[in-house]
Amino acid sequence: MLLALTVGCGDSISDGDSDGGDAANGGNSSQGDNSANGGADADGGGTEGDNSSAGGGDGGDGVTGGSTTIPTVLSTLPANAATAVPVNSSISATFSEAMDPKTLTASTFTVTSGAMAVPVQGTVIYSNDEVEFWPAAYFANNVPVTASISTGAKSASGIALAEAVTWSFTTGEMLAAGKPVRLGTSANYVILSKTGISSVATSPITGDIAVSPITSTAITGFSLKLHSTNVYATSIQVTGKVYAADYKAPTPANLTTAVSDMQTALTDAASRAPDKTELGAGKIGGLTFAPGVYKWGTGVEIATDVTLEGGASDVWIFQIAKGLTVSSGAK
Repeated sequence: MLLALTVGCGDSISDGDSDGGDAANGGNSSQGDNSANGGADADGGGTEGDNSSAGGGDGGDGVTGGSTTIPTVLSTLPANAATAVPVNSSISATFSEAMDPKTLTASTFTVTSGAMAVPVQGTVIYSNDEVEFWPAAYFANNVPVTASISTGAKSASGIALAEAVTWSFTTGEMLAAGKPVRLGTSANYVILSKTGISSVATSPITGDIAVSPITSTAITGFSLKLHSTNVYATSIQVTGKVYAADYKAPTPANLTTAVSDMQTALTDAASRAPDKTELGAGKIGGLTFAPGVYKWGTGVEIATDVTLEGGASDVWIFQIAKGLTVSSGAK
């Protein structure tokens, strides 16, 4: 699974485990795959096998009847000819039109590095008219980097870029502060699951919880009481509301968007190059973590309190290949 934490952004977390791994998020409650939990935290199970994203205005494969405007690139980050760019930077471009995410891939958004223009491996993510490339590893110091988006990139209406867009910059020798994972509407839920949420009573939860596309029958141990509107339910264990895909509108549509946003956040967090790997051989109780990206090829156990030491806008991402086990009482 993958755990990404952004401090100081409100009491919300989204997390996902779309590969079916177990996700236990502390206390006495447990939730299934693609669960969201904790205080401003995006977390997910193994790295997504594809680059699915919550595309802004995805019109499908060249659907007719949409905008006929030819899309353009409005801006890029880093900017063209920028220098001293941090080696852990991502590369992004903002479009004038909503784009078809299926046309924004490692084939249409390419990056090369160094004088020999060596191809850079990475993950492409599209959301809210912006495409972002996360390199699989940090760039080398003081090297030229070139990014290109081809005319294979198309708008949600199936209209290609008028011409390919290419820009270049040069790295420096510094690391930038971690970039927050954008949770989108998944941040509205402290637990968000695609496969179910179960509780061993009593498990107090503060905030809204939800399941989608699975129905409310996958929420067990909460003694749910459906509200008279049939839009949500309540539970004495939840200080908030409980939502499910089989409740009345607008709940199903809201949850579809939230789950899509969660999967985009998962892909983003799972794509970040790690700062450190295999700390504590997966047994991290008692450790103190500075902001950064941490990766394990195993499961992770938290038997005693873990400390995240940093400022209000810092980011921690834990990329965990297997399960996360948190002992009762551990924080």
